[in-house]
Amino acid sequence: MQPMLVVGAHGAQFIKDWLTGTIAERIARKGDRPVLVVKRPVRGPYRRVLVATDFSDQSRQALEFSLRLAPRAKMHILHAYQGIEGQLWRGGFSKAEILRYRHEIAQKSRAQMKNFIRSLAPDRKPVVHLRYGRAPHIITGVARRLRPDLVSVGSAGRTGLPYVLLGSVAEHVLREAACDVLVARSNSSGFKLP
Repeated sequence: MQPMLVVGAHGAQFIKDWLTGTIAERIARKGDRPVLVVKRPVRGPYRRVLVATDFSDQSRQALEFSLRLAPRAKMHILHAYQGIEGQLWRGGFSKAEILRYRHEIAQKSRAQMKNFIRSLAPDRKPVVHLRYGRAPHIITGVARRLRPDLVSVGSAGRTGLPYVLLGSVAEHVLREAACDVLVARSNSSGFKLP
């Protein structure tokens, strides 16, 4: 498993940070390894961890790092799923057909979650959260309700740019979560300081 960078969340220049992002966000954006952004003073080991997953390799890394960082923590694993309901409404599908479609997506998400947990944490009994909606808002909403010590997300970013872009879900969570945030990513680009 690759090394992780640990950085503090806020700089002293609030307005500049708000406009261009904090140093921590820039490190997470440009980095080629997982970044733990510490937002609170340390009060002991993490006791409650929320891991958001889209079942990607980066999500797998987020869970693996979380299990290593907090081996005794209560794990909550969240998957936010969304379909093409808007297009179905515009296409003239009935409400019953759309509800059936949403039910099918929920069943598929449950099966994917079961396989995801079985492959990475077969001996753990995490609390599973499946929610319908846009991932950035679902993740931060569940985090506000659960009040975890750590939120872990994966971010693939986009390649081919001089500065690798952080995924929009990870960037939203990094900015909005009140607790520490782990951003796990895999990228072949070399790390550069911001």
